[in-house]
Amino acid sequence: MDKTANLAMPFILPAQAQKHVTHNEALEILDALVQCAVVDRSRSAPPEAPVEGERYLVAPGATGAWTGQEGAIAAFQAGDWAFLRPSAGFLVYVEAEALVLLYDGSGWRAPVRATDRLGVNATADDTNRLTVAAAATLLTHAGADHRLAVNKAAPADTASAVFQDAYSGRAEIGLCGSDSLAFKVSADGAAWTEALTIDNATGNVGINAAPDCRLRVEGGTVRFGWHLLAATSSPGGAAMEVMYYGSGDRDAYFDFHACDEYADYSARFIREQSANGRFTVDNRGGGGISLINREAAPISLYTDGQKRLTVTASGAVGIGTETPATALDVRGLMRMGSVAVSALPGAGAAGAGAFAFVPDLAGGPGPVYSDGSVWRKMTDGSIAS
Repeated sequence: MDKTANLAMPFILPAQAQKHVTHNEALEILDALVQCAVVDRSRSAPPEAPVEGERYLVAPGATGAWTGQEGAIAAFQAGDWAFLRPSAGFLVYVEAEALVLLYDGSGWRAPVRATDRLGVNATADDTNRLTVAAAATLLTHAGADHRLAVNKAAPADTASAVFQDAYSGRAEIGLCGSDSLAFKVSADGAAWTEALTIDNATGNVGINAAPDCRLRVEGGTVRFGWHLLAATSSPGGAAMEVMYYGSGDRDAYFDFHACDEYADYSARFIREQSANGRFTVDNRGGGGISLINREAAPISLYTDGQKRLTVTASGAVGIGTETPATALDVRGLMRMGSVAVSALPGAGAAGAGAFAFVPDLAGGPGPVYSDGSVWRKMTDGSIAS
């Protein structure tokens, strides 16, 4: 045996002449391999003007003086190239890439494979191949942006971040079984509720519901200050409910702000407190209040659950009837206000057809009407006095 087993350095043999040559050759091998740093690993041909002591990893397809030396360490020593074949476990530092490489017996690679396990202050396993036990983990930029990507194989798979308590899941954020962003929560790590979903195509938001519109909330109430807003999708359920958070009698109202003149409200729907509270529509300004039915259909007023007044599509008004036969059709007693003769307005101002009940008519109380010029008794048409 004339060489060392690992670095293949030549031995000085008994009675050998020129012992210094063998000794120097061994030193050159040590100089090339110990704390080995190569210039790069991308060359397949030697540089035109190599510097004494420079080393390279020979790239595939070697040519010229490097022919047949792929994967070897090429060291320029004493004006010539020496080729050193690595053994499993050799480490080299590649200056051009600031990278440490390991020779595994068949080729050069990074010391840790993507399929290996890495534990930092912890033990990694086949599922958690990268495991870090620390108070914090920092991923920072290298001068500009920094993005963390979590990739999945298919839309039905999951790419997410899970937050745990004692290794039991409590919250999850990510693409959970679809390509829409989901926020999920759990009380026990087994049963999960998808609390919020953002559709990846539209940006629509769903809270406990499919995001089929800009914002959809289902299965509960929404609270604004002390006020609750609720809706249900069940058949026969209320389209919207506005409630008060708490108990006891209190006013409830909607406010509309339509101008700057009335800072508190322009119009208001009010349901007064107590079981028998009044409902009021309160409008401010001179615009009035209108009830409008855009189609050819009637408008009705009810009391005690009964229909009391109807305005038909043609404008006829029925009191006590849904089918008025005249412009005003009253089914039942009708009472006229009592007005003294001296208090009657001018007949012209009242207009022809106006009528009233006058208690102090000459000849006894009775109804009167205006013919547009004077007031006359309904009984005989004489002028009322």
